[in-house]
Amino acid sequence: MAVANAYHINFDCDRDSNWFSASPVGWASWTINVTLFFLGNTLVLFEGSPYYVSPTHMWDIIQKHKISHVFFPASVIDEFQKRGYVPTDKHDISSLRLVLAGGSVVKPASYDFIMKI
Repeated sequence: MAVANAYHINFDCDRDSNWFSASPVGWASWTINVTLFFLGNTLVLFEGSPYYVSPTHMWDIIQKHKISHVFFPASVIDEFQKRGYVPTDKHDISSLRLVLAGGSVVKPASYDFIMKI
């Protein structure tokens, strides 16, 4: 319950929050994210390569499910920046309120990249 409380207070969650996690299955984040159900949140999980389907696949998911909170490993954000995988003008990601990165150190350039999106 402490984790659910921390999510609610620190990440501005409410019953309308839709979370998206693109972290590998073996990461603790999958276990931790289950606590979002205590808050009545929706959780969209993705297992696979975030680069394989198309350059906009992750942004397509965010738009389709009206994701409000997303967790990307820091290495995924780095790779998005290197590959230029950004949302297009056709994407409506206005539902997105928070991008959470972890698993390794988030580089200042990665932070700047996400803020521009």
